Amino acid sequence: MPGQVQPMVVSPDKRYLYVGVRPEFRVLAYRIAPDDGALTFATESALPGSPTHISTDHHGRFVFVGSYNAGNVSVTRLQDGLPVELVDVVEGLDGCHSANITPDNRTLWVPALKQDRIALFTLSDDGYLAAQEPAEVNTVEGGWSASYGVPPESTICVLRQ
Repeated sequence: MPGQVQPMVVSPDKRYLYVGVRPEFRVLAYRIAPDDGALTFATESALPGSPTHISTDHHGRFVFVGSYNAGNVSVTRLQDGLPVELVDVVEGLDGCHSANITPDNRTLWVPALKQDRIALFTLSDDGYLAAQEPAEVNTVEGGWSASYGVPPESTICVLRQ
């Protein structure tokens, strides 16, 4: 793989592996052979910052990439499983740790560790992020251990500070 591999995630349909790389910030897409799991490079798409975390929505329509150093989260549209277009970038998320979609595929949770908050966005059908009301959940100052999760089929997020 070209570059330094950072985060990775498998598509919901298990047909693609998405890999964030640096120093040329981009997401690479590899086809996964169903018989033996062999990877074949398919395409790549530029990213606005060094990838720290990568995830997808539950339908395989978008890739979300959090960048700790750039303090942003980006949304890249997928077409037939391949990244084709950077749709949205939200800046001002200092220490962006990850981007996590809720089970209903509508809310993106984005922890900003250096700001002691979790930003909350609504994901539109075309991949744009809109701040929710309230726009964030404040956490204990300096209390981040970066451990949290949303259990499958749950509406509760578990935070460990």
